[in-house]
Amino acid sequence: KKPLVFFSSISSRYLLSAGMESKEAEESKLDVSDAKMGPDDFDDLDPIVSAFLEFSYGNELSELADDWISEHARTGGFEKKSAFEADGSGHPMEWSRLHQEYCEAIDSKLEAFCNEQGRSAKDLFEALEDAMENEEVADALPGFVKLTSYEHFCSQMESHATANEKREEAQELAASGNDPWSGEWRGLYDFNTRERDEHLQEHDVPWAVRQLVKTLMFRNGTVKGVLRYEPGNKLHRSFNFGILGQQEESFDLKKVGEWHDFHGGLIKNHFTKAMFTMDNSGGNPKITIKTRRYFDEKRTKRVKSKKGEIKESVKTFELIEDGTEMLCTEAIYWEERDEYSDGWSFKFRRVEGDT
Repeated sequence: KKPLVFFSSISSRYLLSAGMESKEAEESKLDVSDAKMGPDDFDDLDPIVSAFLEFSYGNELSELADDWISEHARTGGFEKKSAFEADGSGHPMEWSRLHQEYCEAIDSKLEAFCNEQGRSAKDLFEALEDAMENEEVADALPGFVKLTSYEHFCSQMESHATANEKREEAQELAASGNDPWSGEWRGLYDFNTRERDEHLQEHDVPWAVRQLVKTLMFRNGTVKGVLRYEPGNKLHRSFNFGILGQQEESFDLKKVGEWHDFHGGLIKNHFTKAMFTMDNSGGNPKITIKTRRYFDEKRTKRVKSKKGEIKESVKTFELIEDGTEMLCTEAIYWEERDEYSDGWSFKFRRVEGDT
C-alpha cells in the first residue's frame, strides 16, 4: 500500500472518532479541549509519531498544499460547486482526477518523510493507529488529515476560484471614496513571536492549534485576504490561511453593541457569542470584537480557563497610516479580575494595484 491509502484511512478514522461533523460532539469535547498537550508531553510515544506531528504542521507541507490549490482552482470550474450541488447535477468527474493528483503531490512528501525517518509507510501507519488511542494525539491530527479529504479539497478549490470576484468587489468598494475598510490586504507584519506564543499559551490554546498558528505566521506577508464593507449591514473577511485554506466570516453591523450568537474566526466554534463596536473618535476607524465561549448550544454555561477563570477574547482592528495599514491586537479580558492581558499585535498592509 502507498502512504496515500494509509493517510486516507487515518483521515476517515479521525472523522469518526472525533465526531467532527456534529455539534453534539463539539459540545462534549469543549471541556477538555483547552487541556491538550503537545507531543513532547505524551508518554511512550513512538518517535516517528512525534516527528510526524511536527512534520504535518511544517511550512513545506503547508506551502505545497496552498501552491497546488492556487495553481489549479481557477481552471477546474470549481466556482460552480454550489450551483452543481443545488441543482443535483453533482461534481464533474474531472474533480476526482484533480483530487487524486493533489493527494499524489502530498503523497510524495509523505514518502520523503518516511525515507528521512528510515521507516516504511506501513510502520508509520501502524504507529499512528496505536497512537490515536491517545485522545491528545488524535486531536493533534485534524489540521493534516483534512488535506486528503475530497470534501475539504473541493471547498478550498471553490474558495480560491471565487477569490477574484471578491477581490474585484472589494476594490470597487474601496474606489468609491467613502469606504476605508474594503480592499485587498496582506500580513502579518511587525509582530513579536515571543508575545504571540505567550498569548496563545495564556489563552489555553491547544498544542495543535498553536502549531498551526506558528505555521501560518512564520514570516512576513504569508497571509492574504480581502475585506468588503457594507455600511450599516456587514463587514466580510475572506483570508487565505495556507494549510487551513480560505476562511470566511461576516460581522453583522446591525448588531453593533449587542451580544449575539456568532460563528466565525480561524478555528470555528459552534458555541460562541460576540459583540462588535465601531469607533472613529480617535481619528482612525477602529473595530473591536469581543467573544465568549460556551459549553452548550443555548449559551448558558461559560467555558473557563484551565485555572477556572472566566475570560473574553478581545480583538481590535484599527486603520492607521492614512488607511494603508491595519493594526490588529489580540488580548484576554479576565472578567473577575477586571484585567486585560498584554496580548500581542501585528499589522496588515493594503495591497495597491495588481499582485
